[in-house]
Amino acid sequence: MARPRGLLLVCLAVAATPACGGGDEVFPADAAVDAGTDATEIPPDPFEGLFDEGSEFPRTPCRAGSMAGFARTNVWVRLRLRTDAPGGVLRTFVDDFLDEAQVPHTLTADDLIIRRSSFNPFSSLWSLRAMDVCDVLPDGTLRGSLVECYEDDCREPYPFEVAPTRRIAGESEGQHLTLLGELALDGRPLNVRATGDHAYVAMGVGGLRILSVANPAAPVVAGSYVPAEDNYFNDVKLLEVAGRRYAVLAGSPSEVIDVTAPASASVVATIPAPAHTLFIEGTMAYFVDGTSPKLTLYDLADPRAPVYRSELVVPNLSIAGFHDLHVAGGIAYLSAFLYGLVVVDCRTPTAPVELGRTTREPTRYWHSPWATQVGGRPVIVHGDEFAGPASGVRLLDGDPASPTYLATLGDWHLRDDISTHNVMAVGPTVYLSHYQDGIRVLDITDPATPTQIGYFNTWSEEIATAGYFSGAIGLDLDVARRRIYVADILRGFLVLEGTSAVFPP
Repeated sequence: MARPRGLLLVCLAVAATPACGGGDEVFPADAAVDAGTDATEIPPDPFEGLFDEGSEFPRTPCRAGSMAGFARTNVWVRLRLRTDAPGGVLRTFVDDFLDEAQVPHTLTADDLIIRRSSFNPFSSLWSLRAMDVCDVLPDGTLRGSLVECYEDDCREPYPFEVAPTRRIAGESEGQHLTLLGELALDGRPLNVRATGDHAYVAMGVGGLRILSVANPAAPVVAGSYVPAEDNYFNDVKLLEVAGRRYAVLAGSPSEVIDVTAPASASVVATIPAPAHTLFIEGTMAYFVDGTSPKLTLYDLADPRAPVYRSELVVPNLSIAGFHDLHVAGGIAYLSAFLYGLVVVDCRTPTAPVELGRTTREPTRYWHSPWATQVGGRPVIVHGDEFAGPASGVRLLDGDPASPTYLATLGDWHLRDDISTHNVMAVGPTVYLSHYQDGIRVLDITDPATPTQIGYFNTWSEEIATAGYFSGAIGLDLDVARRRIYVADILRGFLVLEGTSAVFPP
């Protein structure tokens, strides 16, 4: 998962009262918003008074008087409107990574202006995102302009048009996937791995949750691990050595947790490799930090005493860093988010060597890879994050001997509003966590024409927030039991059961 670029994500809570459309309304942000930094340490806001009136935005997408009596009850990927706000007043919220934050707004008969001017204590820089909603169509589509400023530079406002987000027309709750059970979790589930009757969920600042799925209809918490000091665990992978089970958590530092007895899970080793994502093959662990083009290898033959093997910094990747990876047969496939896919031979762990890379495509957010075999042919499945026509799944030629090595064989795209997140594959069957579109399953028997063969909608308008990263984010498979385990940011942990259509023999 990555932070959004170029998106203003807003939640609007609207009361169906005359006050929502009459005169000018100005509401300040909650006092708790952006708390945590001493106000005396913050330099003056350079964007104060900027882009806070409709006249400062283009009027091309606007319709005079269209915001009079403004009150909607709809959900968008970027916006949420409600008519049951406490106190009967309009409140506005913007995306805050996995959550939302209340911000000021101004409402007139012609414009709804929503601004977030914020100070980053780490970079010591201000930024501004401002949206002018100046037209509402009968179906709830909002139109207007968006502007972004960073440091002392503002780009030109650009138009937006966003329709309410709903399930894809004609879809039910699921096709070839049904819900066996679920468990709400306190915090934000980010990824999951499972084996036997236990699932292990990375919970960010909440550490690790160990769940029993012995009764899949009623998962229960069997244990947990919360670090003694602040850490953020974005990913989890499993390892079994000498009859004991370990969960390896990607964090800063990364940590090895003995989970053999779930009720007494404990840290047995730390690894000084800051990681956003990791992968384990055999006893070799591979770490990437999500920001730099660096791959770090540790041998976990003795999980209590990790042994450093090597570090490879791949040259000439511009500003791109490795966001996610998959390893198969000692070959690492690394997603360099603003560049492309890089393949590294790690079969000699002390001396990894780059094998190849795709042509640079900085307009795509290369997010999550998986290598598989389709009819004996190596194929790399790649998921691209963020909404837009470039999101979805691409299939790349994975045969180093092929003249089209790493070229695109085919692609699949669901809709512009919502993107894929994580990718897994078993032979020609691909399994996707697809944010607000839940879980999606594809058949790539013909890589040129991937076909959706199943789905399960985990997300609904009733539980939606302003967060862009919302819905199904992580997944794991139990092929023998035909199960998919899901980490869902809003619902928690879900167990899905599939038919033979999505778990072919």
